[in-house]
Amino acid sequence: MGRSNTVLLDETGGDLLDVPVMQLTELVEIYEPTVVKLNCEGCEHYVLEELSQIPRLGVKKIAVQFHDIKGHSAYESLVSLEGMLENSKKTAEKWTTDFSGKKIKTITAYWEL
Repeated sequence: MGRSNTVLLDETGGDLLDVPVMQLTELVEIYEPTVVKLNCEGCEHYVLEELSQIPRLGVKKIAVQFHDIKGHSAYESLVSLEGMLENSKKTAEKWTTDFSGKKIKTITAYWEL
């Protein structure tokens, strides 16, 4: 997909921000990390395929925090990534409360590849 830009509204100042957008695999190719930790508050559901590709780029450990959000289950995304990575993992499930009092489930999973 390559690099692109998107325009976001800075809600504090009302300015439009030109924000560069990159694929996860592209970042891994450029910076060559051996460990990747992803905690993007629900957006992890959209990069599962890319997460499954980063071991071939030299990543040895992956940590992902999955969140239940509207239309996406933390557990279903975890199972999907498990199927793609096919490696052992450790998981921890936790319930927290957001600022409005709503309960939120998160699942943190770790892979050593």
